Amino acid sequence: MEPYLIAGLIIVAIGGVVLVAVIAERKAEKKRTEQLSQLAAEMGFSFEASGDALLAEGLGRLPLFNRGHSRKTKNVLRKLVRGTEVILLDHQYTIGHGKNQHTHKQTLVVFHPSDGDAFPDFEMRPESFFHRIGALFGYQDINFESHSRFSKSYLLRGNDESAIRATFTPAVLEFFELQPEKWSVEAHAAWLVVVRGNAQRSFRISGPRRVNPTAIAPLLADATKVYLLFAPPMAAEGTA
Repeated sequence: MEPYLIAGLIIVAIGGVVLVAVIAERKAEKKRTEQLSQLAAEMGFSFEASGDALLAEGLGRLPLFNRGHSRKTKNVLRKLVRGTEVILLDHQYTIGHGKNQHTHKQTLVVFHPSDGDAFPDFEMRPESFFHRIGALFGYQDINFESHSRFSKSYLLRGNDESAIRATFTPAVLEFFELQPEKWSVEAHAAWLVVVRGNAQRSFRISGPRRVNPTAIAPLLADATKVYLLFAPPMAAEGTA
């Protein structure tokens, strides 16, 4: 067989494999959307296939939603619980390009109390070796001498350090020190996002994954415990 024919057959075969993968992914995404839509109805949440409107409301200003490229926010479940809007959604972003790119897909829990600017802007996520190296060269990491275990485990950043320190009370620090799993939390104005695991991976190392629809309720329960650490008193009373 001529070399050009062999090359042509290889190209066709590769194209076929890619096509099958694309079709399978689309079917899986459609099924997930249908499952989450049904779950929303069962739990008393509204459902929106696209998250564009939510991002425009102000959520898109958080660092996580500006990470990487080819970002998508979808499968949005929303419910107002005594003055706090509780939101679950799928979010994904891509790091790198071509053969070196990797897409991170996550399930996020968002809390949006209606009493105005409730939180100082901050980012908290599991601390890595690279963060520790960066700290030697001035990369910001707010530490607490009284809670060294928290400071060794988490990177905490934000412009208003005094406000952040006031927010991270001993009770908050001790909560995260005692958790068997790590959490990421980002806050801006009246938005607070909670993610199980490291929400801002930059490499191929796997970060938090999208949660199976059957595990949404347990995730929401755990994320609510995190939210209540930071919530304004009235919002905390209503959501508890």
